[in-house]
Amino acid sequence: MLLGVLFHAIMFGGGVMMGPGGDGGAAPVIMNWIHSFRMPLFFLISGFFSHMMLEKYGAWKYLARRWTRIGIPFLMVLFVLAAIRTYGPQNNFPFGGGGPGPDRGEGPGGPGGPGGPEGPGFGGPPGMAGRGPGAGGFPGPGAGPRGDGASPGFNGETPAPPSGFVPPFLARFDKDKDGSLSPEEWKEAKAFLEEMGRNAGRPGGPRGGGGPGGPGGFPGVGMNNPISEKWFGSASRNFNFAHLWFLWYLLVFASAALPVSLLLGRLSASGAEAIDAVGSRILGWGLGPLSLAILSLGGLYLSGTSPGQPPSGFRTIMGVFPDTLFRWDTDWPYFFTYFMWGWLLFRLRNGLPALGRLWIPTLAIGFIAYSCLRFLPESGPFGGGANPLQGVARLGGFLLFAVAASHLGVGLIGLFQRYVNRPTRLTRYLADTAFWIYLVHQDLIQGPVLSWVRPMKLQPLPQAFVTVAITVGIALITFEFFIRRTPLTVLFGPAPVRKPIPSPTLSPSPT
Repeated sequence: MLLGVLFHAIMFGGGVMMGPGGDGGAAPVIMNWIHSFRMPLFFLISGFFSHMMLEKYGAWKYLARRWTRIGIPFLMVLFVLAAIRTYGPQNNFPFGGGGPGPDRGEGPGGPGGPGGPEGPGFGGPPGMAGRGPGAGGFPGPGAGPRGDGASPGFNGETPAPPSGFVPPFLARFDKDKDGSLSPEEWKEAKAFLEEMGRNAGRPGGPRGGGGPGGPGGFPGVGMNNPISEKWFGSASRNFNFAHLWFLWYLLVFASAALPVSLLLGRLSASGAEAIDAVGSRILGWGLGPLSLAILSLGGLYLSGTSPGQPPSGFRTIMGVFPDTLFRWDTDWPYFFTYFMWGWLLFRLRNGLPALGRLWIPTLAIGFIAYSCLRFLPESGPFGGGANPLQGVARLGGFLLFAVAASHLGVGLIGLFQRYVNRPTRLTRYLADTAFWIYLVHQDLIQGPVLSWVRPMKLQPLPQAFVTVAITVGIALITFEFFIRRTPLTVLFGPAPVRKPIPSPTLSPSPT
């Protein structure tokens, strides 16, 4: 979770563009490296401790605690942030979509992508992702009649992003690094986006977008969300999940893992012993990360990401409450594989010392595979046009990323298992506060913190570290005053430990 604070500090700080171009240096390297394994590792660890909770509490109490400890904080923070985004000083939330007011059909057009009345846009202030004629996506999977990008969704009156926010993919045009686009900078950015819209609309893309043959696009915030629009009107765009997407994923995975556990519990004793024996050998031989890479390969492909690129939960990130709760996310199979591998790792936790012994070669393999990915042609949603990787090379891109993500994640677990196995007061405090820090960090970064840090005119990486320090400091102060000494600690603080961890078993404890 704390790595996510650094990731977002770099991304929203304008030091890197998500896609081709952007500033060079260490900032994009660190950001992309973190992005490759951070969320898979999070769900792996979550699966491990979720299985521990099932063994400790039994099925029904396990579900009740998961939905209480995850679901209630999710809703509370979502509604508080939505109120701040709607009524606060920065009420044009960066990821807002739709035209001005409830009649979004009058919006002047999206910030790029091919035309089509249903092409959603990638956020921006009200009016930048309108649904009016020619309001393309970035690039949107809309219903445009042609695939030649004839309607890029721009006109001379399209406003620049609000002051203090430059979307990551436009950071390269913020030449003075003040967090805003001047008229001259915005003119250059619009020309770039229009060109991307024309390129993205050409035939031959992997999925339908902006017209037949165009590439797949991103779902726009506030688009095709009838329940949210009925409940919240024009403020519906401010109920987007943003960085809270991981909580919804975690609820889905923790609930779905229970029937899987019950199914495994029906195995005969000999079947359970066989699973133990095979799993222990795989961990002992150092093949655990490779097995995870192979198992996750199918989910990685089904996610729709490009070779060498991680699934990002983007559909849920840009979705709004409550409509997104009723939608399938193509990233689920990939992340659920990591969750269930962690679930099984709890069963085989006697093999954890093997991960500690092999952490150096495991991390080395992960770094080598990740380094090889850097030699792949640029691809993905910001690459424009059809993906150049085909056939065996395309599969190789997926396989390299699967190996990199699994080995980096498991290697870091081994590193901590070897050297940080005994918690200190500092590590315990960070573990107790990490959940709260992550819940509040993104709006702090995009709101006051970057407005304080940008005038320092620092380079991207130093700016990111200063941003992290201020953000974490504010989060810890609010934790001490509003969480630790209040009843809210039940939801946002550390869970009390009441019973020792039981011995390994496949079946859930009796309820």
